Amino acid sequence: MNTINPHGFYGEIATSDLFGGNVLANRGNATGEGSYEQLAEEIGVSSLRYPGGSLTEEYFDLSNPDSPQQVGNETGEIVDFIPISDFLEMASSVKASVSIVIPTRNMLSNAVDENGDRIVDINEEGLRDFVYDVVTGVYGEADILMFEIGNEYWGSGRMNSAEYGRVAKEVTEIIADELAFVEETTGIDTEEIRIGVQMGANFNYASLSVQYDGMSPQGVILDMNEKYNLGIDDSIIRGNGEVNWFELSNKIIIGEIGSETIELIDGIIAHVYSKEPEVEGQRDFLLDVINDTWVDSFPDMEIYVTEWNQHANTGAFDEHEDYGLYQAQEMLNIVEEFMASGVDSAYVWPLIQNTESTLSQGFSHTELTVAGEMFAIMQETLPGKQMIDLDMRSDETEAVFEGLSVHAFYGNGEVVFYLMSDSPTTGTFDVYAGGIFNGYEDVFGKILGVGIGEDPGSNSSNAIVQEINTDGVIDGLTISAELNPGEILVLTFSRVELSNELEHELIELGGSIDVVEDPLGEIFDDEPVTDQFIKGTVLADTILGANGNDTISSGLNNDTVYGGLGDDSIGAGAGHDFVKSGDGNDFVKGGVGNDTLNAGAGNDAIKGDFGSDIIRGREGDDWIDAGFGDDEIYGESDNDTLKGGEGSDTIFGGWGEDILLGNDGDDFMDGGAGRNTLSGGAGEDTFFFDLEDSFENSVVDFDPSADKLELNSDNQDDFEISVHEGENGEVVVNFDDDQSISFQNHIYDEDNSASDVFAWLGL
Repeated sequence: MNTINPHGFYGEIATSDLFGGNVLANRGNATGEGSYEQLAEEIGVSSLRYPGGSLTEEYFDLSNPDSPQQVGNETGEIVDFIPISDFLEMASSVKASVSIVIPTRNMLSNAVDENGDRIVDINEEGLRDFVYDVVTGVYGEADILMFEIGNEYWGSGRMNSAEYGRVAKEVTEIIADELAFVEETTGIDTEEIRIGVQMGANFNYASLSVQYDGMSPQGVILDMNEKYNLGIDDSIIRGNGEVNWFELSNKIIIGEIGSETIELIDGIIAHVYSKEPEVEGQRDFLLDVINDTWVDSFPDMEIYVTEWNQHANTGAFDEHEDYGLYQAQEMLNIVEEFMASGVDSAYVWPLIQNTESTLSQGFSHTELTVAGEMFAIMQETLPGKQMIDLDMRSDETEAVFEGLSVHAFYGNGEVVFYLMSDSPTTGTFDVYAGGIFNGYEDVFGKILGVGIGEDPGSNSSNAIVQEINTDGVIDGLTISAELNPGEILVLTFSRVELSNELEHELIELGGSIDVVEDPLGEIFDDEPVTDQFIKGTVLADTILGANGNDTISSGLNNDTVYGGLGDDSIGAGAGHDFVKSGDGNDFVKGGVGNDTLNAGAGNDAIKGDFGSDIIRGREGDDWIDAGFGDDEIYGESDNDTLKGGEGSDTIFGGWGEDILLGNDGDDFMDGGAGRNTLSGGAGEDTFFFDLEDSFENSVVDFDPSADKLELNSDNQDDFEISVHEGENGEVVVNFDDDQSISFQNHIYDEDNSASDVFAWLGL
């Protein structure tokens, strides 16, 4: 029996904004038989992007946007084109907002500056007229959500990063000024119309790695600072000694736009095309770059993914083996990454095309592909839901069993499961879901598959969606399903009674529990009271803090404490207590007993005490000292300091630059992704490294005679392990470009270090 155990909720709550789509104006019709209108209604898109991607830069003429034909500005080719008025009318009829891409290829002159970068040359009057006409309804009434500045500046835009930054600066200022003018002169509310700017990239015309091929990192830093006054230093050099080209590209764009104009920008645009599982890191790499550069510096900045899908036209995949149902599974993985990374809106590519990944095949819509059906199912089931983390030790949230992965979501009183087969044969899979809920009132299910005898991984296989009789699938809290290779079972349980652990988590999310009453009749509710002092009793209390800086002492039994908002101080007292401190910079102290201590968003300090505690830092730069006992510590996001105590502790760093200190006992330490420092201390310690993560770890006190190294990877044989000398003479091991371990207490020896390291790794 496969059992799924929740570890809380994870990521952002999905909204319908994640389920937009791309209209290609040179393909198909806006309305009528086989049109975008029919397709949009069938799959339920929330927003539509126009006029497309690279074709925008080649064909879209802002001075004549309502023409049924457009002329290529480089090729002179004349193509049929959906006029903007037809598009806006169609979008309005399906109640979809619109994002319009502004072509930028021709916004540069042939003149160059001292760096060789071209000078901006914009037809300001033409751009203003276009924005004014679109917003005031000259081409029809529609919900204008966003203006995007260009498409893939590094490709179809034909620009480097500095040139795009300069274009983006001027276009942003013009659009923002024109929107203000429209509101002032017409009374039309333009406040919610967004301006989106592309993230920096290291591709094609903007490839810095090609431009600086052969130059030392220090030489690159010097040249970049001289050219663009970026103020960068050695921190832009990655652990493998190479320049972080993507970070540098974004810093160039940020520098060219300037902080004053950046205040006018609402979000940063990425295009996410995944080659996972063949190429790791494809889903989150660009989103991590945006969060690490733009969002870290400008916290209110949103993230827009205006093209996404499994990658098509690539040697990584076979069109008859890796698309179809397996593409559908990857689409769910991508949407989950959007929820984890804080993506605010997304547009699948393409709606109608002849590529392997399209949602409808051909030049007009006839029927949905497997990918199209999957999009429709996700759009129907995921908005309003948040991921349930079923695997604390992985960056992913799904539970993985032999031949099966299980994804879970909760919201609006519903739990949704996606059970996805990756077995090569038909099999029956049993999953016990009692860790998620105690009961439910109703359940609805459907299976996404392909026609009998058709290949599950082919993009040409017919999509089959079957509603199922759940009586044969559900037995109490156990799911038992027979799935063919690649098939996806989607179950929606409504009016559920969540398990105790998830109900605890739900309170912080503003769920169904609004008022908590203790056994003595005293009520603590969520009214905006500030700075309370609350003391528990000898009974098993449930205490809910308010929105101020509360001081809570829980008493002498097995208590449950929720701190709420504010900078709280919580003492757990005796007993096996559950504490959720909530948002704010909190201090939490455990007591005698096996406590579960959870922080929230904020820079928290948590100290365990006697007993075997479970401690989670959650978001923020947290400090955790587990105290006595065999404890479990989870730093999770941001930069944490995690300290075990006297006992054999299990410590997980999570994501960020963490410090892990095992101290006494036989400890297990996993730094996770990021730049981490690990010290086992006394005892026989295990240092764990997941080769599916990107990390730059430093081990302070590895003792080969007592300690152990563990590696985890599904593709361990694919890694080229190299051993070299670090900056301070220490031994450094590289597994891949973005994976390294330095052993600070071992001096590099050219003759012996490589064999020593291979012995330590058991290779």
